[in-house]
Amino acid sequence: MPVNNIKDVVSVFLVEDDEEDFILLKEYLKDIPYPEYTIFRFKDVQSALDELKNNSFQYDIFIIDHFLGSYTGMDLFAEIRSLLGDVPAILISGLSAEELKSIAFRSGFADCIEKRNLSARNLSKALLSVQRILEDPSQNKKRNLSEDSYQVETIRMDAIGSFSGGIAHDFNNLLNIIIANLDLLEMQCKEQPAVLSRIQSAQNAIMRGADVNKKLLNFSRKQFLNPIQSDPNSLISDFLTSSKDLFPENVKMEFDLSIGENIFPIDPIEFANTLSHLLQNAKEAIEENGGRVLLETFVITIDSKKKGGFSDLGKGDYFLLRVGDNGSGMNQEHQGKIYDPFFTTKSKGKNTGLGLSMIYGFVKRCGGRIFVESHSGVGSDFLLFFPVQNFKSNPDSDKKTLQVISKTIIYFCEEGPVSSLVSYYLESLGHSVLRVNDLQKLKSFPGLKNEDLICISEMWKKDFQEWKELLLDMKKSNSKLIIYDFSFLRDDWENENSLKIQWPISRKSLESHFGRN
Repeated sequence: MPVNNIKDVVSVFLVEDDEEDFILLKEYLKDIPYPEYTIFRFKDVQSALDELKNNSFQYDIFIIDHFLGSYTGMDLFAEIRSLLGDVPAILISGLSAEELKSIAFRSGFADCIEKRNLSARNLSKALLSVQRILEDPSQNKKRNLSEDSYQVETIRMDAIGSFSGGIAHDFNNLLNIIIANLDLLEMQCKEQPAVLSRIQSAQNAIMRGADVNKKLLNFSRKQFLNPIQSDPNSLISDFLTSSKDLFPENVKMEFDLSIGENIFPIDPIEFANTLSHLLQNAKEAIEENGGRVLLETFVITIDSKKKGGFSDLGKGDYFLLRVGDNGSGMNQEHQGKIYDPFFTTKSKGKNTGLGLSMIYGFVKRCGGRIFVESHSGVGSDFLLFFPVQNFKSNPDSDKKTLQVISKTIIYFCEEGPVSSLVSYYLESLGHSVLRVNDLQKLKSFPGLKNEDLICISEMWKKDFQEWKELLLDMKKSNSKLIIYDFSFLRDDWENENSLKIQWPISRKSLESHFGRN
């Protein structure tokens, strides 16, 4: 939101019963250079409600503490909304970020802040985001829909996981009984080769059943992990060395592993199984027509400065495992089901449909998150984030910082994990990235005449042709404008007006194009 749309003086209705927290909030608000925030503080629920009954239109923004004696901030805010309707409010709490977001957004708050992360910077960001919602209320509706969708999906997957875990547990008991009896028969039939052969065939089938059962337990998060201090990059290198024949000749494998040792606790066997399933899926998506498979690892730091669009990730270090391909891709309906046990888009008998379910369970048990972005005819990209709490990095592992001149990049894209990751990479190189998905809003952007402007778009985006026409008009008055297209085309298509970067978009390709002066 442009600065000239923000009021010079903003009145804040604060409900906070703790004196020390109030003093801290007041000092942080004083440290914010613009705009000026005037605080009206109320110590309890009753005095706050009495004030609003008499002066209901005096306040611009509401900040409410989570716990207010026998009341909660959500109870108070529900009463405030019954008096005033929808008003912009921020919830402050001692709960963790994940719990807090769920509670706050369901209760109608526009934003929330953990008390342990309270600072002038975080407070300013939250207040400005609330003022953006005042300018464009649709933004709050979009976020609430996104949060609700995530909560529904989490509940659904937990329910499926609990059901799968119960079945797997009972099935495991049955398998143990069958295995024990087959072992006894084997000992008694050593002199009967024909019978012994049938027993061994049954034992092999039971072991395959046990493997399927293990995947169900993995999905349901009831399979125990055995984490040890490991370097995932070494595990990946070992896997690739032993799997040289995994891909046919018409599949090009590209991998870019983060430099040096990145050591943290992880179960090496489950990690290798996860990698194997992801690469196998990528191979099957492209082996008919050929194509590219991208394997990347990267250590990402999420903090208040760099969220990179991954709002579901808490602050901290994450080891990112990324596997992308430019294969057939998936439609939206299939993407919503890919983690369900036994769901598969492949022909009957080709696999069990448990690979991605197992990966989902493994990542969740590690405390991580898995994201997928896929477009029919473009390809798929899986991003696995593993939280690193006891991170040990080789002091010689850091890359030499690329010296680049910071430029403004307008990125016309759909909201999703890939655009978030691309933005993170570009911002890490020192550029300023503005992600837009609305051409009408873009036309009013004051920086369009900037000579150092770079514009990027995704060719599969719905309004791509209209975007290209807009850029060609801009180029008539700004010959220095640089245009890039993220392309799903497999040929060497180029044109004089733009440069092409092929999906999946790798970190190396971004550094090659944007990491130089």
